[in-house]
Amino acid sequence: YPPAAQFVFAFGAVFGNVGGMKLAMVLVDLAGCALILKLLDRLRLPRNNAVIYAWHPLPVMEIAASGHIDAAAVVLTFLALFFLLAESVPERSSSFDPVKTGKQATVFTRPGLAGWTAGVCFALAVLTKWTPLIFVPGLLLLTTSNNRRYAGLGFLTAVAVMIGLFWPEVQNAFCTLSVYVANWEFSGFVFRRLRSATGSGNTARLIIAGAFVAAMGVIHVRRVDPARCPSPAHARDVFHCFYATAVLFLVLNPTLHPWYGLYLIAFLPFAAGPAGIVLSWSI
Repeated sequence: YPPAAQFVFAFGAVFGNVGGMKLAMVLVDLAGCALILKLLDRLRLPRNNAVIYAWHPLPVMEIAASGHIDAAAVVLTFLALFFLLAESVPERSSSFDPVKTGKQATVFTRPGLAGWTAGVCFALAVLTKWTPLIFVPGLLLLTTSNNRRYAGLGFLTAVAVMIGLFWPEVQNAFCTLSVYVANWEFSGFVFRRLRSATGSGNTARLIIAGAFVAAMGVIHVRRVDPARCPSPAHARDVFHCFYATAVLFLVLNPTLHPWYGLYLIAFLPFAAGPAGIVLSWSI
């Protein structure tokens, strides 16, 4: 596990052993539900949509019952999205509070602060679990010209600090990751069919990787209109891309463990489609 994950494990250890980790992840997941509500407000979507995640059985099973660390990666990713949207997309007008809005404006509209914080949060998400890297194209589309360089600076700063704290042992994380990517497989329907057809696991993995990258490019180009940035409509388009990316990740992944579905379910309140709902429940 990468460096930030060690701090998540330490947080769980404060509450005890296995039970403590589960409790810690439940608290993190509840924070994630609160973030989903805030993001729904930003995107001008019904707050009721939050139940699609909050009442879904898979997060309950994989977070509360199993204590998987992916809960922290999801919340940190959503924190990054919250800070990116805080500068460019105002809150829903019906919840306008002059005092509250004024206080937020002094924090989130300072040049670069929201972008820098978003970059730090996303770096911590990636250094908790590598999976959020699949959402990089969408995150780039959400960054404005004002905060893009600050977001990059925040990301690089957090990565440098975290790697520095665990150097040189952090090299083990990259070594084991390479073994995982090259050899592990579980419940990969597309992968197994391609391997049978080509006679090579490596070839099948390359085809899957190429298909994933190409499909992501098509999804982002066809769905997102840069002319609408920044606006709630543009942000909603990007969230649809996040949803489609998560579906592709599950379908094409050679190794599909149930907790990988948490990333898809987290985006269902923003862009739920029949394929994503059926796939998440089938997991």
